[in-house]
Amino acid sequence: MEKTLSRLSGMGGVAQSMKPAPFLYKRPKSVEELLELLDTHAGAATILAGGQSLVPMMNERLLRPEALIDINTLSDLDYISQDGGRVRIGALTRHYELETSGELLRSCPIIPYAARHIGNRAIRSRGTVGGSLAHADPDTELPVVALLLDAKLHLQSAEGTRVARAGEFFLGPHKTVLKPNEVLTALDLDALSQEEGWAFREFARAGAYGWAVVIVAVVLRLDSSARVTRLRIALGGVGPTPVVAEEAVEPLLGSKPGAKWEEAVIYEVASRLRPTDDIHASSRYKLDLVRSLLPEALTEARNRCQSNEGER
Repeated sequence: MEKTLSRLSGMGGVAQSMKPAPFLYKRPKSVEELLELLDTHAGAATILAGGQSLVPMMNERLLRPEALIDINTLSDLDYISQDGGRVRIGALTRHYELETSGELLRSCPIIPYAARHIGNRAIRSRGTVGGSLAHADPDTELPVVALLLDAKLHLQSAEGTRVARAGEFFLGPHKTVLKPNEVLTALDLDALSQEEGWAFREFARAGAYGWAVVIVAVVLRLDSSARVTRLRIALGGVGPTPVVAEEAVEPLLGSKPGAKWEEAVIYEVASRLRPTDDIHASSRYKLDLVRSLLPEALTEARNRCQSNEGER
């Protein structure tokens, strides 16, 4: 299917302040056809999934693709599955599917919880997992959660498939390791165990869309002696990419959570951050938000560990 269009209408309810530049519209019937189109247009094509970020950028002519490839009919990329302790999510899975998935609520509940914070209901009904990750906005929920859970992202081209960990995937604001002829097809990650507690906190700007200023996400595991065997903290809005505080938490493993432990975690994490000022918040304000949100997240994750222990 191919058409030359000068504007888009009715996609996600986005108001059009301008018309996009002319482009070819194509709708492949298979992933193989999609990969052929990406090769044919040699870096001049853009993929349309949910379109929640793409369409406004095209309307403002920040993006002027030669071809727009609509993948919404590729149902093979829309799924949530679990095999043992691994969870796999197709790139075309909508945010609302993450939010309402009973399977994810059982195996990895932080994902549905984080998905509820994405935009508004209209955005969640159209936006997709792959689109959000490929857009690589460091202030958004799914990149932070993918990094927290050390997700593996499957990238496919006509030459084959490769896997990139979330920590390698994001290069900067709206920049990833995706090559022009590649598409993100799925991500997979380990399900959370019964020994692990989790928490997700964000401070969002007021308004209908509620874009996040700072995001803090935590996974905590305690052993039978209530000592920390795993602590992973991911943050959004504090740098050009989401970040994970690996060096900060490593010295704190093996200790027992308490007031002094919590103070040490907050100090070690915040002292290593170097947020930049932007139009929404100053660097100092972002650090203050981290210092406010992180203790709440640590306490919640710890409480979930204790609750899980009581259930076993």
